Amino acid sequence: MAETDDIVIVSLDALNLDRLSTVWGVKKNTCEQVMVNILALRRLQSKVRFKLMVNTVITPETVAEADSILDWANDLGIWYSPVR
Repeated sequence: MAETDDIVIVSLDALNLDRLSTVWGVKKNTCEQVMVNILALRRLQSKVRFKLMVNTVITPETVAEADSILDWANDLGIWYSPVR
């Protein structure tokens, strides 16, 4: 398989939807849609070559979520990038 330089990066600062909603200042269903979109992108990788990455901005509000997001991303084969 050929390597690709295409990368799709999606911000994901918490897996807990209530916390994510608070951090982002959006409705919970918006956060749910982001999660659905990440999973859809993961499935799309079987047809279109790109690297999928989630990045997490580490703040006092999200630091407790960082390990969970890393584990989740690893389980799904998604790249992970913490940002401070």
